Amino acid sequence: MLKAIKILPLVLGVLMWATAAPADTIYNTVGQNQGFSTSGGYVLCGSPACSESAVAIAFTANVAYYLQEIDFYTQNTSNPLTATNFVLDLLSDAGGTPGSVIHSWGFPNTQPGIDTVGSVSSNGPTNSLGVTLNAGTQYWVSIDAAGSTVPVVWDYSTESILGTVGLTDNGSSWSMGQRVAPALDVQGYPVLGETPEPTTLLLLAAGLVCGLSLVKTK
Repeated sequence: MLKAIKILPLVLGVLMWATAAPADTIYNTVGQNQGFSTSGGYVLCGSPACSESAVAIAFTANVAYYLQEIDFYTQNTSNPLTATNFVLDLLSDAGGTPGSVIHSWGFPNTQPGIDTVGSVSSNGPTNSLGVTLNAGTQYWVSIDAAGSTVPVVWDYSTESILGTVGLTDNGSSWSMGQRVAPALDVQGYPVLGETPEPTTLLLLAAGLVCGLSLVKTK
């Protein structure tokens, strides 16, 4: 019983780490300064006013992750001011092009505004978004505005980052190439048993030190 009491602070220290640890960055085009363009981006809609209705960018998870958050940066500069709508898709890979939809998040009534930060997220190191990314597998994040006659602009990254980007217009074949990356940040928590990122390891060490220090004081 006494041994169990002494071990309890160590367990609590590890739990403190688990609840406080931030998600790992899986893919990021905006850098620490959240660099994105206020004057340029991919203009998307389903009407002839836009040359593309959707854009997708590829990324690869280096280890298996539970998807925790996707942040993206868009503009709606319609004149007259009108709400737009679009869908954020996570897609599988089909031989180097965007494949089938794994998960979709709708943004049905996006009001006019510049530099809007869109986001889908979960709370804590759980699989609450319902998506697991496999290690070494390529995925795509896409914004699809085919259902809107009002353009939405997915801002360019200003970090001089090129990415594998696909463009399509109302279901036509994807036009692939190395293009300016749209502003995007993908985050997740490593699946149990995977090697975490260095920052996560540091937080784990801090939790263990905290727990051990509590044990020594008993």
